[in-house]
Amino acid sequence: YWGSWFARPLASGSFKREWCQLVPHPNAKAFKSVRAWDVAGSLPAPAYPDPDYTRGVLISKDRSGILTVEDMKSIRDRFHKVEELIINTAINDPPGTIQVIPCDPNAQAAAWARNMQRRLGEMGVDCRTLRPVKSKQMRFAPFSTISQAGFVHIVNNGDWYDEFVTELENFDPDNNRLHDDIVDAV
Repeated sequence: YWGSWFARPLASGSFKREWCQLVPHPNAKAFKSVRAWDVAGSLPAPAYPDPDYTRGVLISKDRSGILTVEDMKSIRDRFHKVEELIINTAINDPPGTIQVIPCDPNAQAAAWARNMQRRLGEMGVDCRTLRPVKSKQMRFAPFSTISQAGFVHIVNNGDWYDEFVTELENFDPDNNRLHDDIVDAV
């Protein structure tokens, strides 16, 4: 009755926005950049009003170990539009950016991921597929640790920052009603 309206489950303590420094621009000293994708292909509908998003998060690293979250792309659409977003983003990302496409265990998803890898490779884009083998919480733990240590910067351009940090702060691996598409991409 007298509790906090802002209380969240303990698992949500795995990320706090104040751990990260906001920066106005991407890291000019970065020597490596990766954009990892979490892919979904549904439109909102009356039967399913809040489907997952396709998210692509671009993170760079400099020689001092600073990770900079530089950009996030999002879409809720069918797979042909998702493919267009991934291809257009990969072409416009900084040269040498590695694109990482998830390779889910089912055969159709794996075939789609390999096809995207081939298409991007034919366009000169370095693309890797990655099959998740650990739980979401275990995959997110290293980013959480690096953030807490103060080695993560986030470009604050206003477009995607609030959505990005809010989803990471609210991440609860036991609550499948919350979106975790950004967590998966990170």
